[in-house]
Amino acid sequence: MASEASIVSGSRRLLVRWADGGQSEYPAVWLRDNCHCSKCYTAGSIHVRTLLMEHLDVDCTLTKAELSTDAQSISVSWSDGCSCSFPVDWLRQRAFEPGPQRQRAALHRPGTVTWGAEMAQSLPRLPYDLVMSEDAAMLEALLNLERYGLVLLEGAPKRPGAVRAFCEKVAFMRTSHFGDEFTVRVKVDPNSIAYTGNNIEIHTDSCYYDYMPGIQLLHFIVQYEGKGGETQLADGAKVCEDLRREDPQAFHTLATVPVDFKNVTKSDNGQAHFKLLKAPVITTDSEGALQCLRFTTSQRDSYFSVPLDQVEPWYKAKKKLLNMLYDEKYIIKRKMNEGDMIVFDNVRLVHGREPLYESDKVGERHLEGGYIDWDEARSRRRVLQEKLAGNPSGYGF
Repeated sequence: MASEASIVSGSRRLLVRWADGGQSEYPAVWLRDNCHCSKCYTAGSIHVRTLLMEHLDVDCTLTKAELSTDAQSISVSWSDGCSCSFPVDWLRQRAFEPGPQRQRAALHRPGTVTWGAEMAQSLPRLPYDLVMSEDAAMLEALLNLERYGLVLLEGAPKRPGAVRAFCEKVAFMRTSHFGDEFTVRVKVDPNSIAYTGNNIEIHTDSCYYDYMPGIQLLHFIVQYEGKGGETQLADGAKVCEDLRREDPQAFHTLATVPVDFKNVTKSDNGQAHFKLLKAPVITTDSEGALQCLRFTTSQRDSYFSVPLDQVEPWYKAKKKLLNMLYDEKYIIKRKMNEGDMIVFDNVRLVHGREPLYESDKVGERHLEGGYIDWDEARSRRRVLQEKLAGNPSGYGF
């Protein structure tokens, strides 16, 4: 609740004093940009301003600020003649102080928890049926996926279709040239290394896409009964943190040298695909945290379009990162049970598979996979948070 509203800083800011003793300031131009009058903003649930930027006076000033008698709203007027009433709760949620902004940042993305091999003993896990039937369980699954980069859903039906059902419960599937779902089985004429019985080196999928699939799902319908076939997982965010600390030059090399990625193939329907991309192995965000890890051997091109003197340092840096990812203090090796569905962050975690050593049992392994984009999963998580917590952001779900 507000206790006072006044105009300060040469009429360029609104000062709000709160009943708990705190205070917040709001620039006049920001308030004008967010005017909620019928001429400047849509009514209803779409929350879109109709005031065009070309009509916004960035030098506008405040001419009035008045707290309502019930202290629940503040009426303001600007030098261009427009007026608006802002709910005080709306203003406080959008205050420019660090505390409210941290709360807002958590709505965008919850904090990341990096991990090593110890995660093998405490994998985030939930029953598949519970996640599919209860909003609270789905929210827990999506939060685990964002924080840890993975969640294990146990007891999914041992038949095709569970991947699509989960994806459509979240939002919709991300299509690639493998289709919506893809089946992982050993093939006589494979168009992916995943369809062989060979060792599958740890990697991230589809590095040749400018916008890589963000989330991957692998559903173990039939597990391979012979020796081998363990799934391998490692947290690229943790390993890249440690690489930057231990060998800053290697990290810098992998974060700056562009690599040629390619996929030149035909999909199962015979359609040809010719995908090329140049990007570094490591991409960081504005705060230096891992944003995308493009880690693959099979999908790297033989072309390497860099100056000659960068080639050998890049290979050494890449090999160092590979060795760290396989180090026993980072990697998890787990033979999944039939009915397990592992859902993981494809731009953060690397995954691989131990070879299938007994050729007479190779064909018994049957997985179904698929992708979801991070934008859709985060959207679903926020909708569930709003629904279950009583609309704390004020958007009105």
